[in-house]
Amino acid sequence: MRRAGTLLLFAVIGLASNSCAFLLRSSCENTVKSEVKSPDGKYIVTLFERNCGATTDFSTIVSLRENSTELKADDLGIFVVKGQPKIDLAWEGNTRLRLQCQLCRADEIFKQEGSWKEIEIFFVH
Repeated sequence: MRRAGTLLLFAVIGLASNSCAFLLRSSCENTVKSEVKSPDGKYIVTLFERNCGATTDFSTIVSLRENSTELKADDLGIFVVKGQPKIDLAWEGNTRLRLQCQLCRADEIFKQEGSWKEIEIFFVH
């Protein structure tokens, strides 16, 4: 009897953990707007919009990665801003990246990195 109770407990825990994993999986949709390779082709900067449904606003995300890797669906990038502002991406050499966002408001920027690996990132608002 005790063994059956223990098995039932493990079964319930297993189902609960699978349910939680399902809920944590991203149901967001990413739409790539542009990608620009560094002049030497070693890196790629990607601009994409993330839509997580009607109850949340869009997020615009800029991600950096090595050319040999794929963009990950859950990438949180080097720059994240609320909404869908226009962002211009430009490489100024192999290790210097410029992001320009004229309509980005400081209170709507959730993440802004100044560097990534050997890349220097600067922003124009």
